[in-house]
Amino acid sequence: MKEIHIICNPVSGKGKTLFALNKIKEYVAGQPEIKLVVHETENVGHATIITKDLTSGSNPITILVIGGDGSVNEVLNGIVNFENTTLGILPFGSGNDFVRALHLSEKDPVALFSAYVNNAQVKKVDYLLLNDKYRAINEIGLGMSAEVIALRNKMKHFKPETQYKIATMIRAFLWKNIKFKMAIDKNGYSDVKSMWFTINNGTTIGGGMVTAADAKIDDGLISIMFIRSFNRLKTLPNLIKCKKGKVDKIKTTGSFTCKEIDIDANNVVVEYDGNLLENQNHINVKIVPGKLNLLVTK
Repeated sequence: MKEIHIICNPVSGKGKTLFALNKIKEYVAGQPEIKLVVHETENVGHATIITKDLTSGSNPITILVIGGDGSVNEVLNGIVNFENTTLGILPFGSGNDFVRALHLSEKDPVALFSAYVNNAQVKKVDYLLLNDKYRAINEIGLGMSAEVIALRNKMKHFKPETQYKIATMIRAFLWKNIKFKMAIDKNGYSDVKSMWFTINNGTTIGGGMVTAADAKIDDGLISIMFIRSFNRLKTLPNLIKCKKGKVDKIKTTGSFTCKEIDIDANNVVVEYDGNLLENQNHINVKIVPGKLNLLVTK
């Protein structure tokens, strides 16, 4: 008998998460060879606590997360024994950027669940480690991307997708530069001024905005994308380029890859997979190569 653990927030994703969970339960009811153990989260951080408990032993375990990047991030930060843990993602949450790098062929929750259980492959993928403490599966951001999250979190009276759209529009026109010193792969520090700086493992942020088209989740490299300041009259056309996945077409955009980046700043806001860290003066990000066992469909 195959034992599958599902972790989900039943109230997330505008009902998509609960719909997916119920469909999977119906399917498993007719599959006696599958034992389904469901863990419903009750508050922020609960998925991390559940995962720590599930992965602290020495027995192999398969965990499927129903949700978006936030739910996947909580589970990632709870994994204790990586060697014995296999993770699968059912992307039915509010934001599902990381899975875009997986190119999932199945959109139906039952079909995807069945593919994971019956014929999926295990791919060893990377994740980002922030300040030797926080894990990120998709990206870490400074500047505009972090300020958007900070502003979005203040809009509790709007729906999640509306929060993000309004926050993006406001910050797009009221952006400001951040100044910091940056060292790449332990080389010397250099001065940087940027209005948008993302440290990527995945390819997209913000519901499909491509910030690292060439990023790979299993190459042992961090993909950096940054935008220097530009004439504010260019804000609207540049925002349109971002939404169309053409960030690289903005003339002040730059990119590079590395294995570690070290940043000295002055009280900046940092976001990782949508989580916020405020008043940060030192940011260190390393790639952790091939550590996570991730289910992928054929």
